[in-house]
Amino acid sequence: MMETLVTFLLTGSLIQGVLCGFNINLPKRVEALKGSCVFIPCTFDIDQQYKDDLTDSAKRMWFKDGGSTAVFNSSRPKTRPLKGEIFGTATQKNCTTRIDNVRQSHNGSYYFRLEANGKLQYNYTEPTHSQVQIGVLGSPPKPTLSVFPDQQKVRKEVEVIEGSSVSLRCSTKIFCPSRPPSLTWSSSLIESITGQQYQSQTDIISDLNFTVSHRHHGVTFTCTATHQLQKQITKQESRLLSVQYAPKNTSVRINPAGLVLEGHSVTLSCSSDANPAVKYTWYRDTERPLNPVQTGPNLTINNTDPTHSGRYYCTAENKHGTQNSSVLLDVQYAPKNTSLSAFPSSSVMRGNPVTLSCSSDANPAVNYTWYRDTERPLNPVQTGPNLTINNTDPTHSGRYYCTAENKHGTQNSSVLLDVQYAPKNTSVRINPASLVLEGRSVTLSCSSDANPAVNYTWYRDTERPLNPVQTGPNLTINNTDPTHSGRYYCTAENKHGTQNSSVLLDVQYAPKNTLLSAFPSGSVMRGNPVTLSCSSDANPAVNYTWYRDTERPLNPVQTGPNLTINNTNPTHSGRYYCTAENKHGTQNSSVLLDVQCEY
Repeated sequence: MMETLVTFLLTGSLIQGVLCGFNINLPKRVEALKGSCVFIPCTFDIDQQYKDDLTDSAKRMWFKDGGSTAVFNSSRPKTRPLKGEIFGTATQKNCTTRIDNVRQSHNGSYYFRLEANGKLQYNYTEPTHSQVQIGVLGSPPKPTLSVFPDQQKVRKEVEVIEGSSVSLRCSTKIFCPSRPPSLTWSSSLIESITGQQYQSQTDIISDLNFTVSHRHHGVTFTCTATHQLQKQITKQESRLLSVQYAPKNTSVRINPAGLVLEGHSVTLSCSSDANPAVKYTWYRDTERPLNPVQTGPNLTINNTDPTHSGRYYCTAENKHGTQNSSVLLDVQYAPKNTSLSAFPSSSVMRGNPVTLSCSSDANPAVNYTWYRDTERPLNPVQTGPNLTINNTDPTHSGRYYCTAENKHGTQNSSVLLDVQYAPKNTSVRINPASLVLEGRSVTLSCSSDANPAVNYTWYRDTERPLNPVQTGPNLTINNTDPTHSGRYYCTAENKHGTQNSSVLLDVQYAPKNTLLSAFPSGSVMRGNPVTLSCSSDANPAVNYTWYRDTERPLNPVQTGPNLTINNTNPTHSGRYYCTAENKHGTQNSSVLLDVQCEY
């Protein structure tokens, strides 16, 4: 296409003037599009005396606005301010040039210069020769869009009869043959449309041919020309079609809403897709024979009551035909008497199923939505009239709300679901500590997870049979003594079951009643054995340490409850001390050992 256009321009419109002497043929003005390319069709001639100096190595250059610096040079076409391509050769006397990536600064007047061998160096400048004016457009022009109904061209809006043929023709100028624009069609119709596209010598053209239908009435057809510049630029032109046709899509709507609240006003509105506009007539199905109730597109009933319920008909008619539509008027109301029930009961044993059912009197029928009070904010749990929990557990306990809603209003009802279960996780703790010092107070506390709440009963293992010691969650002993030690049982009980837990109470105390004895007792004959034994009442158990009064300072002789001397002699005589000690205290006891000799 590019070579064809260049050849046409060179051989067609530019060969003019004499073929001797210096001469140049080029247009006075070319239009360029910013970001695109531009062609300058050009041929030149030289004086015959320089014929032998003209070779293909001659430089073909362009200068701008009378300047002395070349803006384009055929020897370096990509390095000058104007980058592009010069066609043909110098010996062909071709100066046709393509300038790429046109910018706004390329606006101006350009003259051609030839530099060859010898003295052949010549400027084709005014006033002797023509110069070319490049006009740079900042954006492309809109495409041209023409309408041909039944092969007859019209300028603006055209009115046609449904079923006739229409042709839309869109065209736009080609600025750069190497990157011609593209044409696409669009309309407010959903389906895509494609035209038949072709090119002339200067324009690209697209024809859209179709048979019109009522769907084309009021449709704006748009032709979009897309120019691939540094960035894609589009321009559009549109035309509106007006199509005459019989009534179609006749419909009746109720305002407000399709179903009306009793006591409110209602307007029935009839609409029809037709051209020209239709005449509307209203009828009721209660009339026999059908008689017109009213004419016009709207039928208003003030203060509706049930007698107004029924089917209303609208007839739409124009010179091309008739079409009917109807609507059922129904008087409605918001939800009322909304109630909620639980089956088998709102109190249910853990593991058993329960169904919550919601009902409401309303027209139209309501949508039911379930909520739980444990959700913050309230989020829907489920929809529908019934909420079934197949395997209940304590987490399901709580208040459940049913919202009955239709377009006219909302009403709520609620029920408290109580999932009951036998005691579990029963435990006993001691406060303070688990090992208690004699004389202190101690509280045993029992807890259990159950529904309904449990009754607590305390027992001691010293009771045979076990008899209740006390009831309630806490058992307090104010002044503990060793007799309080032992295992205590807590029984948690509700109507669904029983669970026990126990704790061992260990009342501790410092050593007391520490006693020391000798075996055999009394005086011991020299050489005989003797065992000293120490005992003490304490909790926890004591450690025993033995001392002799002959040691200064006192140093332990031995540890343990017994001190045995197997072969006594007089040196063993003296007072022996036993110290009983635990973490709560110490107590001592002593005995005098008398070892005697035989005489």
